[in-house]
Amino acid sequence: FLAVSGSCHAELPLVLEDGQTERAAALIVVPDNAEPIALYAAEDLAWHVEQATGVRLSILPEAKSKTAQQSRVYLGATKAAAKNGIDVNAMAAEECVLRTVGDDLFIVGKDGPGDPLSIGHTYSGTLW
Repeated sequence: FLAVSGSCHAELPLVLEDGQTERAAALIVVPDNAEPIALYAAEDLAWHVEQATGVRLSILPEAKSKTAQQSRVYLGATKAAAKNGIDVNAMAAEECVLRTVGDDLFIVGKDGPGDPLSIGHTYSGTLW
């Protein structure tokens, strides 16, 4: 059982164990027109969860995640983040917000276009 705790009273399971097997309890959601930063952050998160648990979380664009029955980890400036009061335009460069809402986790930062690992050339709040 791997979980992310967004505050002292909220817990979001990413992977659940059913007897002898583990299964994904969440999926990663990126904006429909995600910047490279959010895509890199999604792949990085999925890789780390897989290394820790052996379970790879699916990564979907927001429009394709609507019917999923799992919890969601929203990365980047999604419509759901805006609907839940996270205003990316009001953030400082490379600022990041972590917030749980119900069974979902939001990891949102001020991102810019360009190479996620290019130092000094783009904002990468979601990644860090």
